[in-house]
Amino acid sequence: MLRNQSLESFDKSQALDQDLSFTYLKTLFSRAHIAFKPQALGFQTSSGAYMNTAFLMSDQNTNVVKIAAFAGTTVQQFKDRKEISGPLPKQIDDVLAYLYLNNPLSSTITGRGQRDDQQGYPTIALREAVVNAVTHRSYFSKSPVQIEIFDDRMTIMSPGPLPGGLNTEAIMSGQTLPRNPNVVAILYRLEYIENYGTGIRRIFDSYQGEESQPHLLAREDFVKMTLPNLNYVPAKKSDVPSFINVVSTDESGSV
Repeated sequence: MLRNQSLESFDKSQALDQDLSFTYLKTLFSRAHIAFKPQALGFQTSSGAYMNTAFLMSDQNTNVVKIAAFAGTTVQQFKDRKEISGPLPKQIDDVLAYLYLNNPLSSTITGRGQRDDQQGYPTIALREAVVNAVTHRSYFSKSPVQIEIFDDRMTIMSPGPLPGGLNTEAIMSGQTLPRNPNVVAILYRLEYIENYGTGIRRIFDSYQGEESQPHLLAREDFVKMTLPNLNYVPAKKSDVPSFINVVSTDESGSV
């Protein structure tokens, strides 16, 4: 219980770095026509010192999201890797921009006038998985949010257990307990989240009727969401080229 309680308090504690700027965040507030008031946002103590909420939303935030794309279905060969940093809203924006560019599109020609297009990953699932990982991770951990892209799936892993002793059944039922309530409040005002515990359910709803389904794994040190690629077709054995050993012979037929 004490361990879980300590994981809830990061954004409400005083920041070690007090030299903070908010260029990206101020732009977002301006676009949303919301006044940027640090005290009202929970950025400062009564004495004016910055809280970790401010640090996470600042240009100086040192927490990162790491993305790796692999060839095939194993980690044997990298195709690309990327590290995304900055204030949390910027991380969400940059990660989603990268994932949307790497979301495979499959087109099927049918008897109708229009073709059927299907993206490998429902955009709703990508958005909710990324927002949840960045918003609800444990910031006491120095580990990054890690996203791995394979031919058949994508995994989004965030540091820390589910908050407050919740289990996957409770999360799937819609129960919510924000780990970083000040962060949640800011992202809610900027319309990144709904703050109603529906994110995980929307991920599963976006795969409704599909043979492949998402999988949520919660452990003591991490939470991992696996999203299947709906356009993935496993290679058939007949598609694998067979190699025939060619043995040279002389004119008499001798080897």
